Amino acid sequence: MQNTPDSNPSSRLPPGLIKLCRNIWVGIVVVVASSMVLDIIVGIFSSVAYDLIKELLLQNVFIEVLCLVCLVLGGALVYVINLHDSPDSAILQKSKRSSSLVLRLTYVLLPSLLVVSIVWYVTPLHSLIFPADTGLGVSYAGANVAPVGLCDGSCVIDTMRLNGGLKKEAADQIKLHNNVDRACEYWTWASQDDTADAEAKIDIENYCSAKNVKQFIDLAVVVQLASNDRAYLNGMSRNILQGTYLVQKEYNDTHPEGPHMYLFIANIGDPANNNARQLQQQVAAQILQTADPKNTHKIVSIVGLPYGSDDIVQILSQNGYPMISIAPSNSLSGMAYFRSVAPTFQDETNAVVSFLKSRHRNRIALYSAYGDNYSADLTASFAQSFTGRLVVQNTYTKGSDTSLRNSANVVANAGADAVYFIGSPDDTSRFAAVLHSLNQNIMVVGSDVIYQWVYTYHSGQVREDFNGLFFTAFAYHSPPGTPKDSVPQMVKQYRQMFNPNKYYVGYFYDQPGSDAILTFDAMHLVTEAATDALTTNKKALTTQNLWDALHSLNSSKGFSGQISFANANSTFPDQKAVFVLSIQTTGNKYEGTYSGRY
Repeated sequence: MQNTPDSNPSSRLPPGLIKLCRNIWVGIVVVVASSMVLDIIVGIFSSVAYDLIKELLLQNVFIEVLCLVCLVLGGALVYVINLHDSPDSAILQKSKRSSSLVLRLTYVLLPSLLVVSIVWYVTPLHSLIFPADTGLGVSYAGANVAPVGLCDGSCVIDTMRLNGGLKKEAADQIKLHNNVDRACEYWTWASQDDTADAEAKIDIENYCSAKNVKQFIDLAVVVQLASNDRAYLNGMSRNILQGTYLVQKEYNDTHPEGPHMYLFIANIGDPANNNARQLQQQVAAQILQTADPKNTHKIVSIVGLPYGSDDIVQILSQNGYPMISIAPSNSLSGMAYFRSVAPTFQDETNAVVSFLKSRHRNRIALYSAYGDNYSADLTASFAQSFTGRLVVQNTYTKGSDTSLRNSANVVANAGADAVYFIGSPDDTSRFAAVLHSLNQNIMVVGSDVIYQWVYTYHSGQVREDFNGLFFTAFAYHSPPGTPKDSVPQMVKQYRQMFNPNKYYVGYFYDQPGSDAILTFDAMHLVTEAATDALTTNKKALTTQNLWDALHSLNSSKGFSGQISFANANSTFPDQKAVFVLSIQTTGNKYEGTYSGRY
C-alpha cells in the first residue's frame, strides 16, 4: 500500500514549528540588518549616543553574535524545509506560498550579510571609513606661537626650531600617506639637523624602533611651549622633553621585544594666557579620547605638568589618570592620582632660611612679583619658615625697570644684609645689578625659577648681572658626592643623545637642566610602576593597575635625590633635597644641600 503524504508523520515536523522557525528567521534578519545600519549611522554622527550604544552593544560583539545565530538558524531552517516535503498539505502549501519571497530574499541576504560582516569587522575597512577617535591634533593661536594639542608624530608640537619643516614633512607622511618608512627618514634628518631636539627623537622611538612590538606603555608628557618671546618657558618645556626621551630610549633599548614606551606630547601653552583654562581643558579632552577601544595606543599615565597646569590636572584626576609632576604646588596638594618628584614650597623656603643663617645674614628683605601665583605661594611659605622680623617686605611690578630700581633703593636704605627676591631670572638679575651698584655686600637669593637663566643666551653686561646670584634648585647635574672630574651616568646618557658629535658646550647639549633631571626621575617612577603592574597582573596596562603599583612605591633613589613618600596618600616627597647654587663667570656652582636629604 502506497503511503500518502499524511500517512508518515514521523518524517515531518509540525507546521506550527516550521512557521515559528520562519518567523524567528525573518526577525533575526531584520535585527541584524537594523543593527548594522544603526552602527553605520551612529558611526557617522559620532555623538554621545554613539558612545552609549557602543557600550550597550559591547563594542559590536552583540552584532557579531547575532550574525552567528543567524547562520545557525538559517541552516536549521533549510533543514526543516527540506525535511518537510508534503506538496499536497494545504497548510504547508499556503505557508510556502506566503514565505517564498521571504525565503528567496533570505538566501540572497544571508551570504551577503555574512560577507559584509566579515569584510566590515575583520578587514581595516571599518577603521578606514570610521577612524578611531584618537584625540590627536593641534590648534594654532597665531604666528610664532607653538601649537596647542596632542601629538605622537602625526603632527608637530615644537615647530619653532630649525628642523621644524622636516618634522612637518614626517608628520604629513604619517597622516596623509601612512608611509612610516618615509616619515622615519625625515625624522632621522630632523634629529641630525638639531641634535638637541627631543621631539624628533621621540617620534623615531614611537614609529621607527618598534615595528614588530605588540605591547606598549603609552604615556603623555605635558609641556608649556609658548610664543618665541617666552624663552624661559620654552626652554623648560624642551628640557622636560629631553628628560622624557632619555628614559624612553633607555627603556626601549632594554626591552627590544616589548613592551615599548610610546610617548604623546601634550602642549597646553602659556599658563599666563587669558584662555589658558580653555586650552588645558581642550588638551585634557584629547588625552581622554585616546581611551577609545579602537585605538592601538591608550594613554595610561602623564608626566611633566609644570607649575600652572592645575586645570588639566584636575580633569585627569577626576578621570583616574596617574600623574607625576616635576613642580611644587600648594593648590594640588592631596589631589587624587597625583604625585610630584619636586620638593614642597615649604621645603624650598626652609632651605633659603637655613642658607641665610649659615651665611650669618640676619637683616632680611623680601620682594616678590605682584600678581604672580608662584611668587605668592613662595611668599606664604617663607612667612612660615622665617621666624624673625623682615626689614622690608613688598612687591614689585614684573618687567618694570622703574619698579626694580625703586625696590633696590628701598632695600639698600633699609640696611638689609640679604634679600630674598622671588621673580623671573631677568627681573632678578636687573634688580641685583642696581642693588649691587648701591651696596655690593647685600646678598641676593632667588627661587628655583632662576635656574631657567641657562635656557637662553646672555652676553655682555646682561650676562655679568647674573654673577653673584644665589638660588635654590631641585636638581643639579653634578650632585653631592660626585667625585671631581667625574661625570654621572645620567649626564653621559644626556651627552650621547643630544651632543653626539661633541660640537657644543652648555645646557641643552652636554649639561641637563633641573627640569630634565626631574622629568628623568618622574619617568623612572612611572616605568618602575608599569613594570610591577605588568608583572603582577599579567595583562594589559590600565590607568588603575598602574596607579595601584605607583601608589605602592614609597621610596626610590632619583638623580635629583631620594624620593620617599611618607604614606600612600602623600602628594610630595618627604624631605626632598633642596640645593643652593650660585652663578659664577664659569656657570652654576653647587653651594650645598640646605633642606631634606640627598
